[in-house]
Formats: sequence, C-alpha cells, structure tokens
Amino acid sequence: RAAAGAGEPSPSTVKAVFAALLAHKHEVAVAIGCALAHNATAANVVLYYSRNVLQRAGLEDPLMANVAVGGVKFGGVLIALLLVDVVGRRRMLLLGTLGIVASYIGLIVAFAGELWCGLAFASMLLFILFWDLSWAGLMLVVASEVLPQPIRAVGVGLIYSIYNIVSFFQEQFLQSMFSSLTVAGTMALFGSLSSLAFFFVYFCVPETSG
Repeated sequence: RAAAGAGEPSPSTVKAVFAALLAHKHEVAVAIGCALAHNATAANVVLYYSRNVLQRAGLEDPLMANVAVGGVKFGGVLIALLLVDVVGRRRMLLLGTLGIVASYIGLIVAFAGELWCGLAFASMLLFILFWDLSWAGLMLVVASEVLPQPIRAVGVGLIYSIYNIVSFFQEQFLQSMFSSLTVAGTMALFGSLSSLAFFFVYFCVPETSG
C-alpha cells in the first residue's frame, strides 16, 4: 500500500501549493489573465479552421493557401525572435493584439455581404502573422516571468491547462456559431473579445523583459 501511494502528493504538499498560490494571488491572476486573453483572440480555433474559413470565402487552391500560411508563420516567428528583447514583451503583445483586431475587421468585411476572397485570404494571413508575433510564443513566456520562482512550475502548468480547456470548448462550438451567428458575426464576436484582450494587456500586464 505504501508503494502504491508513493507517487501521490500528500495533503500537506497540496495545501502548501495552494497557500503559495494564494500568497502570490496578484501575479497568478495576471498569468491566468494572459491565458484567457489569448483564448479571447480565438487564435487556435481560427487557425484550426483556417482552411474551412478560406473555402467559405471561395479559395479552392489548398496548395497556395498552405504555402502562404507556412511562409507567413515562418516570417512571424523570425520577426518575433529578432524583436522580442528589443521591443519588449508587453509592446509585442499590444502590437500583435491590435493586428489581430484589424485582421478580424478584414474578415468581417470579407464575409458580411458578397464574399471577397482576396480580402479574406489577406486578413487570414495578417491574423497568422500578428498571432505569431505575439501570443503564439509570448503567453507562456510572460506568464512564467510574472510568476515568482517558488510557484512558477505549478503556475505555468495551471495556465497551460486553463488555456487548453477553454480552447477545447471553443473548438466544439465554432461550427454552431458559424451557423447561428454567420461567419461575419462570429468574427465580430472574436474581434470584440480581442479588443478586451488588448485592454487587459495595456492595463494589467507589466513589462517582464530585462
């Protein structure tokens, strides 16, 4: 019995972890807020269904779409690596979130009336670029730098779990949202939530570089 329970955390250890999290509740709240702000952009959901979105816009060439998306993702990651320590994490998040909001506006216009394939494609590429510049790599970086060392490992695990759980539910409801709200309405909702993410970063997230 002792061997079977050897890998289980003791109640005192669990209490100590919760006590440490509560002792740094402000930092934990900011870190969790980063996960929820990333969720608010709906990036993983939109990227997962990007081919579906582009097909709805009338783009039928998957090879062209895949090449363009891959090139933009590579460029976004490269730019982020070059600028993140120069510009700072907070500014990169603000810039990226603004770009995501602008991309959603383009997608709303593209799907609101007569479908504009070119605008939808360009807006999707901009979305991917600004996401790779910001939230794609910086959510966990900023969260880990906000959290103090004693709770960093547990805190990052908690944040990553929250992000993935919310993303899972977003994926389950996206097709229903397309049907009930239309694609343009869904993009308008995501754009509005992304605006809230911008204000969260502006008012609540400190600069953590350096």
